[in-house]
Amino acid sequence: SAGDQIVFLGRRDIYSFRGAPNLRSAGRNISRALLSTLGVLEPTKHNRSFGVFVAESADVLFFIPTPNNNNPKFVYRLDVESGAWFTREFTNNFTCVGEYIRSSQLTWDAAPGSWDEYGQDWSAREFATNSKTILLGGSDSQVYEIDFVAVDDAGTDIPFSFATKDWLFPGKEIRVQKLEFLYSGPALTIEYSINGGIDWELYSTMRAQATQSLATVRKDIQGERIRFRFSATAGTFTFGYLLITAQSTQPHT
Repeated sequence: SAGDQIVFLGRRDIYSFRGAPNLRSAGRNISRALLSTLGVLEPTKHNRSFGVFVAESADVLFFIPTPNNNNPKFVYRLDVESGAWFTREFTNNFTCVGEYIRSSQLTWDAAPGSWDEYGQDWSAREFATNSKTILLGGSDSQVYEIDFVAVDDAGTDIPFSFATKDWLFPGKEIRVQKLEFLYSGPALTIEYSINGGIDWELYSTMRAQATQSLATVRKDIQGERIRFRFSATAGTFTFGYLLITAQSTQPHT
């Protein structure tokens, strides 16, 4: 159950059900990457998938077994309000999931890492008594916790990446000259693709930014469509807005 709907994993898609006859696709943007013959889900272990709804953040987490893994460590996360999908691969493999309510408040002195690593306010609910966390049963017979506070995965740095949609001008090519965005976080790699994300080329790199500041990177690229990907090997980050300076142009002859 995910609020006023049930979201579940099927054989061909992830579906949302709000009562007959309102069955619709919730995973049309990721079903090919997940469930096709080229997808990440191991078809012989489909029944080992499981999920959980995180009411506080309105997220549904689907734990997916992938090739060479008997139990899931790869997660698809659905933001129920926006319909956006995110992925993450954990260090450990899991067999089950449940919820736990924190019995004590996390203080500044007891929080792991440094204060600058946290993107949320110190008054945020995840630090407070009675905040919910996620418990995961590991295939190694250990119990693990997602507390929405830790900045690493059982001592392992958590890489991140996100990609934009394709930008284009119908009937013409698009020429991009620069990107501007607000950013704070670790050293950043910026890539672009002109073939729908199949291949990626380096656009620029950035040094780590301790506080959110305006970044400007310039490079002329041209194609029928262009998308961008931002990634880093570890650390928390904040991303403000993205402004793309581009113009339409005639195709190369």
